[in-house]
Amino acid sequence: MADQFLTMRSRIEQSTLKRKEFVHNVSHDIQSPLHTIQSYLALLQKEGLQKSEKEHYTAIIQDETARLSLLTKQLLTLASFDAESAELSERVPVHQQLQQTLSHLRYAFEEKDIGISAQLETGTVKGNAVLLQTVWENLLTNAIKYSEPGSSIDVQLRIHSGQLLLAIQDEGIGMSPNEVEHAFDRFYRADQARTRSSKGSGLGLAIVKEIVELHSGTVLLSSVPGEGTTVQVTLPLSE
Repeated sequence: MADQFLTMRSRIEQSTLKRKEFVHNVSHDIQSPLHTIQSYLALLQKEGLQKSEKEHYTAIIQDETARLSLLTKQLLTLASFDAESAELSERVPVHQQLQQTLSHLRYAFEEKDIGISAQLETGTVKGNAVLLQTVWENLLTNAIKYSEPGSSIDVQLRIHSGQLLLAIQDEGIGMSPNEVEHAFDRFYRADQARTRSSKGSGLGLAIVKEIVELHSGTVLLSSVPGEGTTVQVTLPLSE
């Protein structure tokens, strides 16, 4: 009885620490862009600014606003897991979702001069279409973000032994072994110097992992610095 009490107490303490850490990280990630926005709004109010300066400050404000919007959207996604978990009964055609996502991201591919190849076998899983769509968007957006101009991204969707196997491979900047180990941790970010100016919420891959596991699947990441990253998602096919 005493052992059970100590175990329960330990779990409660760990949960409390994780919650405090999560709140701290959220607060920091909200305050940081807000501070930047406030600073550049103050600069825009100065007299005698050149047109180029105004455009530069405005662009920074727009970027930080987009960052806040992304963070809010992904926090809402995390908060919705409990509510959505009872609604995993849809038949979701993953090949169609991927086709739609690639179509929606066409401008992003063209803007960065990134080639895209896709071979998609027909596959349907049982789950929540909205949450699964979030997975594909996060993975493909990440692949674009960390790819170099002129490189390519390959998307393969295969069906094997009752499983749906998705692999997204890029030729981007890659990740170190330590970064791969922590890639799915909430609010983890790769080395800022190596990822250059790329900014994110630090929640994308954490959300991917939680959604995939919610659908009884697995997600694996392998990467080589300077050569690229491959993300593999496995989900059980719908009966």
